[in-house]
Amino acid sequence: MTIEEFEHLSSSSKIPDYFLGVDGGGTSCRAAVSDRSGAILGRAQAGAANITTDPDGALQTILQVCRQALEHAGLAQDLELYPAYLGLAGSMTGQAGERLKPLLPFSFSEVRSDGVIALEGALGPRDGMIAILGTGSLFMARQGSELTSLGGRGFLLGDHGGGARLGRALLEECLLACDGLRPFTPLLEKTLAGFGNGLSGVISFAKSSPPSAFATYAADLFSSAGQGDEAAIQILSEAAHLINLSLDKIRFDGCDALCLLGGLSRSYDSWIAPHHRSLLKEPQGDGLSGAISLAIRTFG
Repeated sequence: MTIEEFEHLSSSSKIPDYFLGVDGGGTSCRAAVSDRSGAILGRAQAGAANITTDPDGALQTILQVCRQALEHAGLAQDLELYPAYLGLAGSMTGQAGERLKPLLPFSFSEVRSDGVIALEGALGPRDGMIAILGTGSLFMARQGSELTSLGGRGFLLGDHGGGARLGRALLEECLLACDGLRPFTPLLEKTLAGFGNGLSGVISFAKSSPPSAFATYAADLFSSAGQGDEAAIQILSEAAHLINLSLDKIRFDGCDALCLLGGLSRSYDSWIAPHHRSLLKEPQGDGLSGAISLAIRTFG
């Protein structure tokens, strides 16, 4: 569809008065359709949309969830009639986002990282910073039209402070304690006891488990740290140090807003350095609302 065709359809108050937003990640993919005012008319959710590890499957999931959102809104499901803004995890890894974009059937489309839509959803149009602290981690700041990003490089080489890296650090401490290089603490004993065959069970788990499985140990770390467990405090202190360094790096003069997002955001509240904690604000919305807002701003 050409720009002239898009403008013609928009002026005739037909389907181009609607916008699609997509929030796609390794766990789930959500889509919404809105009118020009931003009112959400339909929503849908489907399975994972990991464009790095399964680009073909991710494409099908994206198209499916968009059609379902349109169906929920009672609108025609011809995707080529709608502009769409997609925030997708992994889109900044290699050429994943660039490879996907030509395959999308929408009238116009923009593919960005899930961090971009999360920032928009959390802060709205204002400047500020976000820290996404879930299974992985990502840090972003916006000052005017400038975006600064840190992290989001995955479990093996990045995602410091994320749940998966916390779980890995805990299991590493268990092995060091088994070797006599660390003192056992109640948390290490409890964690090791969860593996029926001890040390070999930990190693087998580590070889075959995805990041999300490592992240299941994060809750125990925070609760044990609150009870004074030395191993938990050490692991979380090191993680918080990297989080605060990342925020130091992306923070700009005059920054007055920081939103913590993700499943571990509340757990990290007390670990954020005071000079960053003073900026904490409640998020205005989520990544999907951010995708809709950016769709309207970009294509409206």
